Amino acid sequence: HWDVFNEPLRASRYRDLLGDSIVTWMYQRARQLDPDGKLFVNEYNIMEGPDADDLKVLIQDLLADGAEIDGIG
Repeated sequence: HWDVFNEPLRASRYRDLLGDSIVTWMYQRARQLDPDGKLFVNEYNIMEGPDADDLKVLIQDLLADGAEIDGIG
């Protein structure tokens, strides 16, 4: 199992520096390196409130852009 992008809502440094497409690339690259691995996005305190909605939108966008996400932590 791989936590490919930890706390994307709070730790957006990669996206700020390299653009939103870097996250999709990270998932695609992780899949290439470990085809059988389970790829996760992990964020804390997402069970309720606005963060849950923001994470849902982010994950939907990543999936639409070609990221392969197997689970949410």
